Amino acid sequence: MRAGDQNAREQLVSNIYERLEGMTRRMLKHAPSAVVRWDQTGDLLHSAWFRIERALADESIELQDEAHLFRLIARHLRFQLIEVYRRNVGAYGIDANHGSQVGVTGEESRASAVAWHPSDDTNDVGRLVAWGEFHQQVEQLSEREKTVVDLLWYQGLSHEEAATLLGVDAKTVQRAWRRAKITLASKLDPSLLGD
Repeated sequence: MRAGDQNAREQLVSNIYERLEGMTRRMLKHAPSAVVRWDQTGDLLHSAWFRIERALADESIELQDEAHLFRLIARHLRFQLIEVYRRNVGAYGIDANHGSQVGVTGEESRASAVAWHPSDDTNDVGRLVAWGEFHQQVEQLSEREKTVVDLLWYQGLSHEEAATLLGVDAKTVQRAWRRAKITLASKLDPSLLGD
């Protein structure tokens, strides 16, 4: 691709898009219902893809290696998730200012509209807030920790795969992952990071 091979670029773009589709599906699978209600996998996929496509077209960004590409993808997906959260949640968000319920129609909707509160469909308002804050807090991590979170959490790589990409020992990745989890857990709901 660097040498101007259009076929190589098309193959890379196809692989990135396929990988991004799996990532967006995984991200929304664990998203609060107040987010999923307004944004489906396709919405998130295409919005994140446009960001990534612009980054790939930017001649000032020179891809160094596969790890750099994976981090670029994760970073732009994270930016899109932050945007989705800000657009949908909060006092001025879509979810706070829309008076319909998911799965309720007709008379049921009119009868229950007065009693309904926008956050009722999340079951856990704290988790909704933590979900949005998580993506913002990842940006505040050290570069090493952010790299590991990008590869393990966003990309879904194993410790060994991430270590191979970074050219380090798997124990180094595990230590950085542990530090990132401790840092994020001190600010957020630790269950968002999984194991």
